[in-house]
Amino acid sequence: MGKLVGGPFGQLSGKTGDLVGASWKGISTIKRYQPNVANPQTAGQVAQRGKMSNIVAFSQSILATVVKPLWDRFQSGMSGYNAFVSRNIDLFASVLPSVYGDLVISSGKMAATPIDSVVASGGDKNIVVNWLNDAGQGFKLATDKAYVVIVEEGTGQVKGFATNVARSALTATVVMDTALAMGGDIHTYLAFLRADGSVVSNNSHLLTEGV
Repeated sequence: MGKLVGGPFGQLSGKTGDLVGASWKGISTIKRYQPNVANPQTAGQVAQRGKMSNIVAFSQSILATVVKPLWDRFQSGMSGYNAFVSRNIDLFASVLPSVYGDLVISSGKMAATPIDSVVASGGDKNIVVNWLNDAGQGFKLATDKAYVVIVEEGTGQVKGFATNVARSALTATVVMDTALAMGGDIHTYLAFLRADGSVVSNNSHLLTEGV
């Protein structure tokens, strides 16, 4: 049986008749009781749940190292993780992005820095990422820190790196958990964060084929 909390004009708690009282974020609400709500199974709903599962799995490999430092501080009303998911979820009909170049690893008022080259070899874990010298352009400082994400297309290996390497170094070596497959393709994403965390860049992307 439902009851009124705080007198006749208070909050309804519990169920009375076909009404249910509840609290949502401190706001008293009343809604109609629906005992037979089915689990939605339309094609669109199933597809969306699949995308959510895929992007959640993808995010785990880069969450602590890349997503949180590059997204958390710059969001309002949601976590950096939720913002990352919202921005990219439509790319994840499968476990990897449908269009690699559209994947947004970082988004900010600092322009992307082009990747000059990526040196990697099948059977090796080390990947050398080289970028162009554009310090001093716009918001870019020589002391900005580089962040790298590697996606190995054939194996599905995904790894995120907070390199702690300054933009002025023009290069960073990252180490994968597992050696790269022979002859496979890798996607490299590069972004920068101000040393004090106050400004973040857009990311650049480069496909390296047949490593």
